[in-house]
Amino acid sequence: MHGIVDDERLRASVCILDAKQHGTGTSATDGKRVPGDPEWNANLWADYRVAAVPGLFVNGGVYFN
Repeated sequence: MHGIVDDERLRASVCILDAKQHGTGTSATDGKRVPGDPEWNANLWADYRVAAVPGLFVNGGVYFN
């Protein structure tokens, strides 16, 4: 595992999604965005290895929709 320091790791991601409905049988929904589906989301996650206890990690993160 490699990070800024040997015992930590950061991960981040962003997803952009242009979900549209097709073949719905009605012009009211056909070609429109899927209700409740975010246009994008992102997350940031951090892991820290506790050197004093082999195999123990402390982690935390945030998600945005």
